[in-house]
Amino acid sequence: KGFVAVLQDLPDITIDIPMAPKIVGGVLEKLLELEFVSKPILAPALKELEEAGCGRQAFEKVQALIAA
Repeated sequence: KGFVAVLQDLPDITIDIPMAPKIVGGVLEKLLELEFVSKPILAPALKELEEAGCGRQAFEKVQALIAA
């Protein structure tokens, strides 16, 4: 649930830290590969983030892992 909160705040965080989507995307990618985070919990937050247009490219691999 902590990652969901970070994803929800990411558009605001990106204002101060432009590399935040890339960093968070990389962390989530690794955690999904290791099965440390729940795909069903992350999926809605990632959809909201995509709709907000924040860091689409940074989350392509994460989206693919969730879809798998």
